[in-house]
Amino acid sequence: MSPGQRRRPGGESQPSPDALGGDSNSIRPTDAGVLMPRPVWDVYLSGYRDGYRDGIDLGRKQMDDELATLQREAHRVVIAMAKLDPWEDVQARRRQRQVEAAERHAEVAQPWPVEATP
Repeated sequence: MSPGQRRRPGGESQPSPDALGGDSNSIRPTDAGVLMPRPVWDVYLSGYRDGYRDGIDLGRKQMDDELATLQREAHRVVIAMAKLDPWEDVQARRRQRQVEAAERHAEVAQPWPVEATP
């Protein structure tokens, strides 16, 4: 077992976290630069940088898309709330319905469990 590897409880080898490829036959990037000829290493790094930059651009696009979705949903909620009646009006109508119900029950001499005073 190499110094960069750790033993798992079952006795299996675990590759070094900085290994390229992620298996036990992988080499660390620091070793790859030493083992590869300079032109091959430059090509590898060029590909790595391009992939990294593309990943950043993709991440930014995904972030923008997610933010746009959240903003559309927030807009929908705000517009829906703007269409609602003011809270005071809703409470006044509810209170008026309670008073009317209490008067109807009082007319037929039925007990009303909740006291409603106009």
